[in-house]
Amino acid sequence: MLKVERRWGVRASGRLFAGRYTPSLGLATGLPELDTATGFGGLPCGKLTELTGGSSSGKLTLALRALTTAMNGGGVAAYIDLPGQFYPPTAAGMGIDLRRLAVVRPGDVKGALRAASNLLNSEGFDAVLLDMADQDAHPNILARLAGLAGRAAASCIVTTERGMMGLRFYSSLRLSVVRRGWLWHEGPMGLAPAGMRLQVSVLKSRSAAGLRRLLVDCPFKGRQVEEEDGMRTYTAFPDIAGDQRASGVAVAATGHLRAAG
Repeated sequence: MLKVERRWGVRASGRLFAGRYTPSLGLATGLPELDTATGFGGLPCGKLTELTGGSSSGKLTLALRALTTAMNGGGVAAYIDLPGQFYPPTAAGMGIDLRRLAVVRPGDVKGALRAASNLLNSEGFDAVLLDMADQDAHPNILARLAGLAGRAAASCIVTTERGMMGLRFYSSLRLSVVRRGWLWHEGPMGLAPAGMRLQVSVLKSRSAAGLRRLLVDCPFKGRQVEEEDGMRTYTAFPDIAGDQRASGVAVAATGHLRAAG
């Protein structure tokens, strides 16, 4: 066993630091019903997670909430922003500690995947978020990312718009996210967006049995929506064409949600 460890490292022997290593099960999203449905208590650590959904579906909001959990535990995270849409004020408003977040803006898909590999290989990050938008990646590269995430015990979260064929095999958790409405509050300045009502489908989970679809209210802040500072928060209303209230909030939300997915 010592010869194996000298040649390939302590993990190759299976001893995992003589039992002193205890991996975390998952990064909580702060939405208890969703965390239970994934089977990991959130988004799994040491594994690949795919969050898929259209533009403004809420997938990045869920991913950023998981990064917040990693930072609140004293960890650091990385955000590989291939579309170039990361907006720091929005992230800070959601509870992201910008001092613990490394942001990488690659020029192309190849650079984004190389950055993800390097960050995971460093074993210095608790979570790495890779926003691929509508791009694709070769299955061999995804297999490498899965292996590196396992070695680093880090959560590797990949957001896509159409899903990736390779992630269907190498991910341990796949969630489909669709926005079904807005949460909003009314204050002295009028209506302001407070969150989204999301339909989340568990397409795949290597921990939980069966598939599940649920509707969850996802506030932009890291805690549940509640009455605060004299601003009353109301229930979500659906995205229905012609709904004037929905249209008004959608317009107001545009400036606030540039990084909210």
